[in-house]
Amino acid sequence: MTVSDLNPLDSFLKDLIEILRDHPPAARDELRKMRRKLSKKYHLKEAPGDAKLRTMLPKDLVDQLGPLLRRKPTRTLSGVAPVAIMTPPANCPHGVCTFCPGGPVHGTPQSYTGHEPAALRGARHGFDPRAQVEDRLSQYEAIGHDASKIDLIVMGGTFTARSFDAQETFIRRAMDGFNQCTSPTLEEALGENENAEHRVIGLTLETRSDQCAPKRIEGMLRLGTTRVEVGLQCLDNTILKETNRAHTVESVQRAATRIRDAGLKINLHLMPGLPGSDPSKDRDMLKEVMHGESWRPDMLKIYPCLVVRGANLVHDWQTGSFQPLMDEEAAEIIADTLAIAPPWLRIQRIQRDIPAHQIIAGVKAGNLRQIATNLLPKQGRRSGCLRDREIGRVRDVPPVEAFRMVTRSFTSASGEEIFLTWEAPHPLASSDERDEFDGGVPRGEGIHKWSDDDPPGGVVAGWCRLRKPGTSGLRPNQDPSTAFVRELKVLGRAVSIGGGAERENEVQHTGIGKRMMAEAERLARVHWGATRIAVTAGVGVRGYYRKIGYSLQDLWMVRNLESNRSD
Repeated sequence: MTVSDLNPLDSFLKDLIEILRDHPPAARDELRKMRRKLSKKYHLKEAPGDAKLRTMLPKDLVDQLGPLLRRKPTRTLSGVAPVAIMTPPANCPHGVCTFCPGGPVHGTPQSYTGHEPAALRGARHGFDPRAQVEDRLSQYEAIGHDASKIDLIVMGGTFTARSFDAQETFIRRAMDGFNQCTSPTLEEALGENENAEHRVIGLTLETRSDQCAPKRIEGMLRLGTTRVEVGLQCLDNTILKETNRAHTVESVQRAATRIRDAGLKINLHLMPGLPGSDPSKDRDMLKEVMHGESWRPDMLKIYPCLVVRGANLVHDWQTGSFQPLMDEEAAEIIADTLAIAPPWLRIQRIQRDIPAHQIIAGVKAGNLRQIATNLLPKQGRRSGCLRDREIGRVRDVPPVEAFRMVTRSFTSASGEEIFLTWEAPHPLASSDERDEFDGGVPRGEGIHKWSDDDPPGGVVAGWCRLRKPGTSGLRPNQDPSTAFVRELKVLGRAVSIGGGAERENEVQHTGIGKRMMAEAERLARVHWGATRIAVTAGVGVRGYYRKIGYSLQDLWMVRNLESNRSD
């Protein structure tokens, strides 16, 4: 059969396969031109898109083209595939914050309008966690992303305020979606996921400080939680009271300390522009939370206060007693925040995923972070935020030989922290900064002590968060000689479990994680006198830690250090 005997789409595909085999494209634009040229030749209305083409091409070509057929490449740039699932609508125990737009009375999860992508997906599946997971996995497959390593995020209000039975059932059903089987108990579902095709390497829960008692935190750990998000919103108790937050600054501080002392990561939410605040006060708040010794969280989400349909705040705006931050002023505050972000802080998100048509007043620009980031070079500044320095997000990535271990030590929330990075000089760093700091703070004989004078760091390919807890341990008899690895992260495009780096400058599965863990063990033993390391590991990554000498003990992966490798 000749090409002329085939229908137009078959002819298009036959020609395209031959061209791809003889002249593999080096970039997405080159592949796009090939498709466009052939679609005109065979009079197709439009060339098949990436998702369609993945189903039409032979597997070897799909594997060969890889990222050229991958839509929305930033989704997995941090090395994992995030999967957000929404809990069924339920009231928060404290009531409703004045800025909160949703809740059961509106038929939506608390604090969501119901129009956000995750909320729509949840409602479409009756908020069944397994169905939501399977839907999201199918989307990743369709757009060409590896989803073997999952960052599971549970959204929809104060999850830990629900009964533990309800929490267990929800997480078990979600795990069943990743495991593609049904487990009778949570423990069996978690165990099954250790070797599943889609392994949950991180689990995030949203909650409030009044739901973070030690018993609640222990429950989080039993679910497989690795990160906790807590709404702080501001550092003014009067504002918190008037917006009906029903917690104090001090209660969030205590909760954040307990969370970290249990080995969990902490992500605080802040809301500049609240009633009673002003831009100067907001800047001071953001700086204090990022730099203040009592706080210094691992991550932040910054959500400028909005007037959203369904919120009680609408009345204050209508009467003229409240005016929210607008696009330009909010962007300037965010730019100032990015410029002074300490090297260990990842600003996860800026502004909520609320559709513009639901916003009555306030920031409506959907790209606030981009606007703020674009201001920095015009002002002779750059972002110190960890996210903005990740290897997958930086142009002109330094060569492999430029990366080395960098150690930063600081106190935070009544404990001691060591932040290890695999780091290289940043291409945007000034020559003076490079000469003096070489893209970060080099590790000398001791442990570097961070100060406000340290500049933004370099390009980061991975990091490790090591903590010596303070006195707020999860249990009264917690062993003071135990150090916690709260996070081990290797960045770059997500690579499948068991796979290796395929392209230059890909860093997953190249041994960086093992090097950082070995250094964390050495530093914990030499500088803190620790006799064991406890790792808060997602269930899907327990196998990795077993390979390097750790075993599951109670809630953590643990290794004794007395007979560890030599210094």
